[in-house]
Amino acid sequence: MFFDINSKVSRMGRRRFLRAMSGLGVSGAALNHLSKEVVADTDLDEEVPRLGKLRHTNHEAVVKGEPPQREPIHYTISRDEWAVVETAHDAASQVNDLLKSASLEDEVSAGVTTVTRNHHDQKAVIVKRTVGGTADGNAIVPEPSTDEIKDMLPDTVSGTAGDGSYRRTIDEIPITVETERMTPPSQARQPTPEDTGPGNHYEHRYRPVSGGACIQWGSAIPFNHGTSCAPAYNEDAEQYDLVTAGHVNKSEEMHQPKDDIGDNHQIGTRIEDKNKVDYPGKKAPPSFDAGVVSLDVDHTYRFATDDGDNSYLDDHSIVGIVGRDKLKDHANGDFEIRHRGSTTGVNEGTLGDVYDDYSAYDITADCGGGDSGGPQFTREYHDELEFYQVYIAGVTYGGGLNRVRATMSDAVESEFNLQFWWTVVNFSAVSREPQACLLDAPAEMSHRLISAPILNWPSRKHRSLPILKNSCLLSITHKRVVTGSHR
Repeated sequence: MFFDINSKVSRMGRRRFLRAMSGLGVSGAALNHLSKEVVADTDLDEEVPRLGKLRHTNHEAVVKGEPPQREPIHYTISRDEWAVVETAHDAASQVNDLLKSASLEDEVSAGVTTVTRNHHDQKAVIVKRTVGGTADGNAIVPEPSTDEIKDMLPDTVSGTAGDGSYRRTIDEIPITVETERMTPPSQARQPTPEDTGPGNHYEHRYRPVSGGACIQWGSAIPFNHGTSCAPAYNEDAEQYDLVTAGHVNKSEEMHQPKDDIGDNHQIGTRIEDKNKVDYPGKKAPPSFDAGVVSLDVDHTYRFATDDGDNSYLDDHSIVGIVGRDKLKDHANGDFEIRHRGSTTGVNEGTLGDVYDDYSAYDITADCGGGDSGGPQFTREYHDELEFYQVYIAGVTYGGGLNRVRATMSDAVESEFNLQFWWTVVNFSAVSREPQACLLDAPAEMSHRLISAPILNWPSRKHRSLPILKNSCLLSITHKRVVTGSHR
C-alpha cells in the first residue's frame, strides 16, 4: 500500500497533489509548503507530514545576488496521533459554532486541552469563560454563568478528520468548561531608567530597535507601555517594520523607550490597516491581537538586554517562526516556549491549551503589566555558528495566573502580509561592503563566510544597521535580498 499511494502521488500534477494531500489529512499550513519530494519517503498510509518551522537561509542564490527563499521544516506523526489531534480541533470548531449560534462568541470560546479520564490522558474540548478586570482590580464578569454554559452544551462531541479511506472519527470527546481571569498585560506606567527595582527590564534606548524592548504608545507622557516582539518584513511596503500587540499599538506615534516632554524617542507610526484587536477592552480571551509599527529607525534581529543603551543579546538571533502544526501537536506536554517582557524579563514555560479557530495558545508562565507585545519563542543552538537560532511562536497579548496567552506568529504573518526573517552578512576586510553569509551550509563549510556583494548599499529603508559579531554581521538586510518571492 505504501508503494501504491506514493507511486500515485509521484505522477500527480501540483493541483491534484494538493487535493490528495488535503484528503490524506495534511493541514493547510503544511500544504502551502509541501512538495512531492518531501513526501517521497513517507509512508502516507501510516504517517502524516506536518509543518514544524519556517526559516530563511542563504542558499547559493544569495551568492549570485538573488533573494533567499523560505525553507519549510517538516516532520511526520503517526496517523493515529494525527487523528487524536485533528479530531479534537474539529470538535472544538463544532462547539464554537454552537456558541456562535447562541450569540455567545463574545463571552466564551473553545479550544483543545488534555484531561485525565480513567487514569489516561486524552484530548478534550476546553470552553473558556473569560473574566476581565478594570484598572482598579475589579472583575468584569461575563454572562452567562459557568453552570449555564454547561447546561447548554453536551457532555461530549464527536470529531472527524481526513477524507475517503483516510477519514477518521473519534466519538465521545469530552467537553469541559472553565472560568478564567485573563487581562491584557499592558501597563499604565512605564519604568524609567532611574527605576532599579525588580521587574523592570529593557527600558533603555535601543538603536537599532530590537525585539523584547520596552515601547510606549503616545507621546510626552511616560506611561502606557508594552514590549516589542520582533522586526518583520512588510511585503506591502517593501521594508522592515516592528510587530507588537495590537492593543499596545494604539496611538499614531510609537516610542522607544519612554518619551518625556522634549525627548525625541519616536521610532515610527502605527499602520492603520495592520492593527487588529478582536476583543478591545479589559479582557483577553482566545483571539487575535497584534499590530505593526512602520519604523523610522533601523532594526536588529537580536533581543534587547538590561546592560544599558544599545545592548543586545549577542548569542540569539531570529531565523523564522514556529509552525501551527507544531503547536497543535505538542499542546499540554513538555514543549518549552520562552517569553520576554519589559516587566518580568525572560520566563520559561511549557505549551498549554491551543485555540486553533482563534490562532491563539497559552503557555504556563508568569507575566506582568507591560509584557504585552513581547515575543514568545523557541530556540536551538547552532554548534558551528555558536549562537541560538530563535523561532518566533507568537505575540504575547494576555496574562493570568501562571498563564500567558499569545497570537500565533503564522497568523500574524498571514493577516498582515509579513515575514519574520533574518540573514547573516559580514564585511569584506578590503572593501568594507556587506557580504552574504551562508547559514545552513554543509558541515565542512558552515564555518566559512560565503561572500556576495549586496548592491546599492546603504539605502536605510531596506536594511538594518550593521551589528558586528565575531566578524559576521547579524541582521543586515537589503532590498536586493528581500524583494521577489519568499515562499
